[in-house]
Amino acid sequence: MKTLKILKRTYLIGLLSAGLCLAGLADVSVYGKADAEQKTKPGRNAACPIKAGKCGKCQDTACRQKNGPKRCTRLGLPGMTYRVGKIEMQDVKQAKRVAKAKGQPMVYWVEGQAYTDQKLAQKGLILATEKFVSHLCDSRKCPVSGKACVGGMRFASSVVAEQVAKVGKAAMGKISMSYRVGKKPLCCPEMAADFAKAAKKPVTYEIGKFSTTCSLTARMHLAKAKYQAATDAMHRAAKKQL
Repeated sequence: MKTLKILKRTYLIGLLSAGLCLAGLADVSVYGKADAEQKTKPGRNAACPIKAGKCGKCQDTACRQKNGPKRCTRLGLPGMTYRVGKIEMQDVKQAKRVAKAKGQPMVYWVEGQAYTDQKLAQKGLILATEKFVSHLCDSRKCPVSGKACVGGMRFASSVVAEQVAKVGKAAMGKISMSYRVGKKPLCCPEMAADFAKAAKKPVTYEIGKFSTTCSLTARMHLAKAKYQAATDAMHRAAKKQL
């Protein structure tokens, strides 16, 4: 009897497992396959196909489809990694320690581009971030699924995708940078620069409640603020379409 019960239990478990696998297959696509493949290929890929709109096939860890089959295009902002020899790290402090221990230079990597100078790497990251954000609300047709992609999501209807993209662009358009020298507000960076030179004072860049006298920091903050506003708005709009 015990043997018979064990066999029955094993059979039931097998059926349940098979059912779960089959249920899972309904959601499996090239996105899930790309995830599995990317785990074996860490690091940046200079020839990332996402740049050509070929979402779902990218081997770049930054392009992983982390949020299920509805995700299509890359969501995360560009980042910077650090390499010492063939070792790639996310933490700059760790990279510096490894570089010192090995007596080798630390190289900065941004979107497949190597930099040996930190300031140039930071400028490269800002440019990459601005470019990425400028195309965040672009609607495109995914060559893998044939569905419309926008803001990291895919939709069966291109009309819906365009509506979501429009919401994102509107939210992004509300984010802007203002300029001030001392207490005097100025309308554009050129006028602010001229006034600052005459007054011998720095230009203060303001994005919402954030302010800085560093133009590079201001550009990065502006790009991130636009990204956040657009993604939040598009996700809210997408939920209403479900």
